[in-house]
Amino acid sequence: MWYTDGVPLFKSSKVGLWPLFLSINELPYHDRLKPENLLFAGLWYGKSKPSMSVYLEPFYESLKKLREEGISVNCEHCAKSFVVKGILLCGTCDLPAKCLMMNMAQFNGRFGCPKCKQEGVVVKTGKGHTRTFPFQENSIDGPKRSHEEFIEHGENAFTSSSSVFGVKGPSWWVNISADIINGTAIDYMHTVLLGIVRRLLKLWFDPKFSSEPYSASRFVDIADKRLACIRPPYFIKRHPRSIKDHSQYWKASECRSWLFYYSVPVLFGVLQKEYFEHYLLFVDAMFIMNLDSISPEDLLHCEELLIKFSCLFSSLYGVSHMSANLHQMLHLHDVVRQLGPLWVYSCFSFESMNGKLLKLFHGTQSPAIQIANAVSTLIKLPILEQNIDTDTHSQSAVSQLYCKLSSASDRHKITETICDGVHVIGAKHLQTIEPKYYAVVAQTLKTAPTKCLVFYRLMIKGVLFHCRAHKIASRNSYTVLFKLGGHLQTFGQVVFYTKCCFTCACKDGCNKCTHYLAVVQTISVERNILCTADAIVTPKLDNIVVGVFNNEYVAIPVTDILELCTFVDLNRKDKRVFMCLRPNKKEID
Repeated sequence: MWYTDGVPLFKSSKVGLWPLFLSINELPYHDRLKPENLLFAGLWYGKSKPSMSVYLEPFYESLKKLREEGISVNCEHCAKSFVVKGILLCGTCDLPAKCLMMNMAQFNGRFGCPKCKQEGVVVKTGKGHTRTFPFQENSIDGPKRSHEEFIEHGENAFTSSSSVFGVKGPSWWVNISADIINGTAIDYMHTVLLGIVRRLLKLWFDPKFSSEPYSASRFVDIADKRLACIRPPYFIKRHPRSIKDHSQYWKASECRSWLFYYSVPVLFGVLQKEYFEHYLLFVDAMFIMNLDSISPEDLLHCEELLIKFSCLFSSLYGVSHMSANLHQMLHLHDVVRQLGPLWVYSCFSFESMNGKLLKLFHGTQSPAIQIANAVSTLIKLPILEQNIDTDTHSQSAVSQLYCKLSSASDRHKITETICDGVHVIGAKHLQTIEPKYYAVVAQTLKTAPTKCLVFYRLMIKGVLFHCRAHKIASRNSYTVLFKLGGHLQTFGQVVFYTKCCFTCACKDGCNKCTHYLAVVQTISVERNILCTADAIVTPKLDNIVVGVFNNEYVAIPVTDILELCTFVDLNRKDKRVFMCLRPNKKEID
């Protein structure tokens, strides 16, 4: 999979970088996008965007040879040699970079969509004009582009010296890519999060649109107050920032947290009903398309959701807001069908690598020489790393350079392993448990334990869980989905974890004399109150659950904890709270 994008080198200059990265799809996802496993294929440096006919020519020759001849590899473990071949299956980048790579008109130009041949229409916006892509029935099933047709359009454009359906000429990727149309992904980081999510926030809360029927600008202080109440779990690195003051500066990760966890509870009762339920179509489709696994039935459901979302958008918000990003939603289900869930080809990890790349350059003197030296060192890092003595106090310059690029290590101190993938983090404390909790523990174990050690943190398959007794004012990492009675799934908040011991003849403890439990206050799940039924298409919203606290506590084995949730309590009069599930555990902030 290829990725490229422009990275400004200095704030006071037009000088920028265009790195080209390749990732190996056969590697497991958590290894695939590590800096040490990415192939740093090339770098363009200059004051302007790269000339792709110059920039991509060396890659064409190299990748063509890799595809046809391959590389001979000697395996030390099996004492055999074999030939490895490589092929470009897909690529990901934002829309401006995609137009350059495919040698097409800009995304906001005539025939600017890389997936279909919709021309778009020019509409007036304020004092100027913009090209929009209104919803059309024929844009659902066609006229779509194909790989063969794209090649033909490029050849015709080269012959006639004028673009054909937005194609300006031949592209270097055509002959080395499996399918340049189906293999070029739609990146949801730029298109959905930085595109549609930001646009909707502006339409709802920008005073500029206060006279529009969809505006909720008069309620922006209420929305900010609700956001301020949220204490995200540890896997969300950034705390919610004010919509009124900071939404235009939100990072893509903040937009993701807003989309999946905060927006529905915060907007419930703030947006007018028709606009709120319209937005739920979008939220549900994005959640499903970011799951670890998506069934054909779920994908068909997403297609229906996004068609309805796009169809209603122009009547609710106006044709002038039917942007290229919104038009891409009609093609998103095809991309997922061809390439998998949206997180697989998201630009998040690549953008993070761009940031690390910028740390290699210091000062404004001779940037070209700095780039050459740093990139040369970067290419040699996998070999040089083997010779670095990590036990020495003074690391070499190469070691420090590697530390800037390598993935952060796990710093949580494991003090005890309960079973495979389940660990106690931090110290265990011998303390008196409140009688009501002690009775719950004794009831679960069918007898009173001899000794109870309390601990506050638990790690399950790499996910860190806290408890309410572990006071961290800014975080809530103790609201969980768990199994009750071995099969029923329900929600609750972990009060504390305990290691219960019984008198036993064995020295080190055994399964019969030691039990690890979590004492949980349960939450009763209510019916879906967020949207009304629709005979045509109704969002499932399986990721957002509404409930009410019970005055009931249960003790469960820590291995029955399934998932950490984002808890949203808006201090409502009806005492309702919201639990929001993660679409997948692959993406991290």
